[in-house]
Amino acid sequence: MYVCLCNALRESDIRRIIREKGPATPDQVFDFLGVKPECRRCIPDIRHLMREEGVSAPVPCAVSEEAS
Repeated sequence: MYVCLCNALRESDIRRIIREKGPATPDQVFDFLGVKPECRRCIPDIRHLMREEGVSAPVPCAVSEEAS
C-alpha cells in the first residue's frame, strides 16, 4: 500500500527504514529514503507506522506566549 503518493513511498519501504535506521521523526524517514516531503498529508500515517514499529515520534506542539 502506498503511504506517500507524492513520493510513491510504500508502507513496506517506510517500515524497512524505520527498522533499519530508527528515525526519530517523519522528516528523517524522508531523508533516509532520499526524498523530500511534499504535501505532508502522509505524516500522520508515518507517525502511526513509527508507533507500530516501537518508535515514538515527537508530536509538534504550539508554544504559548506568556503575557507580560
